[in-house]
Amino acid sequence: MNLANKITCLRILLTGLVLIFASFLNFYSILIAAILGISICLLDVLDGWLARKHKITTDFGRIVDPLADKIFSAVVFIFFVSIGMMPFTIVAIILSREITVCGMRTLSAKKNEIIEADVFGKIKAAFQDVTFLFFGLVLLHRLYVRDFHVAGIINEEFVKGFVLNPLLYLTLTFTILSFINYIYKNRHLFTDF
Repeated sequence: MNLANKITCLRILLTGLVLIFASFLNFYSILIAAILGISICLLDVLDGWLARKHKITTDFGRIVDPLADKIFSAVVFIFFVSIGMMPFTIVAIILSREITVCGMRTLSAKKNEIIEADVFGKIKAAFQDVTFLFFGLVLLHRLYVRDFHVAGIINEEFVKGFVLNPLLYLTLTFTILSFINYIYKNRHLFTDF
């Protein structure tokens, strides 16, 4: 297993740690989960760069790397729904796209094809990561105020209306666009049905 693939596997393990730390829902545990989440995003960039630079792209990496992304996204989205920061319907649409694309990748693998990530998928992933970051920062602020009994420094309603909601809707928009693009570009996979 090459270094890029090892980093991909590490990302999956770190996602498990994100889930464990996030479950405690206090300032320090969420801070650790946020640091791990940022590390996962940076490692995702690193493993892709290594694979391309050193020409060590493998079928394992092409399949497991997007799967690691989807596992991380699912964990973070479901966490934010569980604490009431994100609406279930939007997250359900986003996760449905992720599951469907995983199914398409499996179908393509049976036909000895690999579906590569394209620009729409990368933009969608970037918006997800930025959305996670901002939701995480607001949660950290909320927990800091709660756990240390101090006055808040941001107006959460303002941030929700002018930062969080727009980011979430942009993420949803790029999720839908990338899904339509995946279906169109890989429509040949459905010709046997």
